[in-house]
This record gives sequence, structure tokens and C-alpha cells, in this order.
Amino acid sequence: MTQKSLYDRILYMNMRIIDFHTHFFPEHIQNLIYDWFDNSGWGIYRRYKLEEAIKKLQEVGYQRWVVAVYAHKKGIADFLNKWVSEISIQYPEIIPAGTIHQEDNTSEVVKKAFEYGVKGIKFHTHISLAPPEDERLFPVYEEIIRRNNFLILHGSIHPTDAGFIRDFDPYEVSGAYHVSKLLEKFPELTVIVAHMGMGEYEEFGKLIEKYPGLYLDTTMTHCMEFVQIKHPETPPPPDDVFLEKFSNRILLGSDFPFIPYPVEKQIQCIEERNISSETKEKIFHKNAETLLKKMGIG
Repeated sequence: MTQKSLYDRILYMNMRIIDFHTHFFPEHIQNLIYDWFDNSGWGIYRRYKLEEAIKKLQEVGYQRWVVAVYAHKKGIADFLNKWVSEISIQYPEIIPAGTIHQEDNTSEVVKKAFEYGVKGIKFHTHISLAPPEDERLFPVYEEIIRRNNFLILHGSIHPTDAGFIRDFDPYEVSGAYHVSKLLEKFPELTVIVAHMGMGEYEEFGKLIEKYPGLYLDTTMTHCMEFVQIKHPETPPPPDDVFLEKFSNRILLGSDFPFIPYPVEKQIQCIEERNISSETKEKIFHKNAETLLKKMGIG
């Protein structure tokens, strides 16, 4: 499908887009992350500033999108949580997701985050180097459940820079095993696993069948062929049978703008799958609308 025909479908067939996985930070931090991806990662297609990014998403056909921040060290989560809440007031299309670091006073930081106005929390296991079942994070999950909000979790083993850039074993902090441990303790938690549990589709499928609050987002999973630098063990995407079987529990995600291709490529990669139009619409917006309504997020 060409870019023009994709835009035609978005604009003229009323295809609505809700993305549960984008990132933005205060400009100085955003530029540092851009530098990291350009110098050590898979590169950045374009270094958008916030206003440019919002305009781009609106042009593509986005109605709403989650902006998730993440903390790479102790002591910055509160600053990031306040910032992302403030930009969501300025730009109401944004659904703000705050963050936490396991070495913070997690109970205090997460309560303040929700007071600022975040609607969910992002925890990145590969950046924090802690598994999701770390007991220091329990107050975070308890607060999310109490408020009927969501956790975005980088719980997938891939994509990763392990063995290529950083010297750590992703299996120690991420993967279906660790997500299962989390959900055994907090079965009522709404968890959105980024990158669809890449490479462990059977295992995550079993968890979806067991836990009604578990979702997967599509971030990069179907577009890895367009990524030049990746871990040599990066697995292929799930097959179309998987997408159809779990069509009610898959959300669109992109990682925009920390990606090496245009943001509409993620939509195109899903659009080109041999799955039903109903499943595509669930992934592009219907599942997100249902979930946001369930949580009372307008």
C-alpha cells in the first residue's frame, strides 16, 4: 500500500488512530535521547520538536496518543511526571503516562504523579535494570489499581541492545516469566506490554487468556525489517492467526519519534497484514477506545 492510499484510507474512510506508545520529554532530555539513538542505537528518522511532532501525528490521522516518559535513574521521575501532565493540559489529545524508578520513594512519587494528572505509569525494565515484580514497585501497582488506571511495561525481551551495546541479560528483567510473576501478585492490574512480548507470543497468549487486564501493543513488532541496527536474535512478528485470536487485546503502539522510519510506517505494517478489517480497526482505535472508557479517561 502506498503512502497516498494509506492516507486516503485514514482520511476518507474514517479510520481513527489511537496510539498507546509514544514518547516525549523536556527538550534537553529529548535531544540527549535522540543523540543516543543516532550514535548508539538504530537512528532517528527525524528529530521532531514537540509542536512539530503533534502536527505530524494530526496530519497522519491520530485522534489521541499516550505520551509516556521513563526514568533512567533515581530522582528524575517526579520532574518528568509533572512535565508530561502539564503538556497534556496544553495539548488535550495527549494522554499522559508518568514514570517511576525503583530506587525512588515509589509510594510518594506515584501518588504525586496522579495528583499532577497522569493517567498511567510507564516502567522500562531494560533502562531501569529491574524486573517488574521488584517489591519496591508494589506501591505503584497498588495505586494504579486503586485509581483504575494502567501500567505500560517494557516487559518484552526484544527489542534490546543486550550483547550489542549494553552488557546485561534482558531475560533477568523482562519476558513472559517476569510478567507472569507480576500478574500472579496483582491479577487485577491493567498492564500493556510494549512490543507485543516480541518472540514469546505463545507464552503471552497464555497470559492473555488468564488475565483480563493484560494487553499487548504493536510497537515496532511488525516493522523490524526496516530497522538497520538490531540485536541479531531479534525474532519475527507474530503471525496473522495470533492477531486474529487476540484481536480484542492488542493496541497500536509506535515508539514515535524514537524510530528510524516515518510514524505512518507502523500503521502501514499492520494495514498490510492478512487480517480482517474488523481486527485492524480494533488495533487502530476500537480497543483503545474501549479501554479508555473502562478507565474513565476522556
